[in-house]
Amino acid sequence: MILYAGQVMERGPGRVVMQAPQHPYADLLASSMPELRPGWLDGIDATRLAEARGEAVRPSHSDRCAFVSRCAARDGRCETEPPPLRHFAKGSDVRCHRTEQELLARQAA
Repeated sequence: MILYAGQVMERGPGRVVMQAPQHPYADLLASSMPELRPGWLDGIDATRLAEARGEAVRPSHSDRCAFVSRCAARDGRCETEPPPLRHFAKGSDVRCHRTEQELLARQAA
């Protein structure tokens, strides 16, 4: 289970969530885990890391997504509606307004 500001962002079997995270925060968290090989940081996208630095974590707000200030996948609903927790085909639940297909397309880009 991946939590952010007290809210579940993604949950499911550990290997499913960490091998193929779909929520933007879970993906950022998984990509920040060090690997035991020289140059592992060379492939990290500096833009994603810069976006994640955003403002300090604040307590969750029931009227918006807790990760909205740091999320590269946000849309207009994120500021005004709490995102649903959706069950995705890979076997995890993801709290996001974006569909599974939209999140997969963003990761592939």
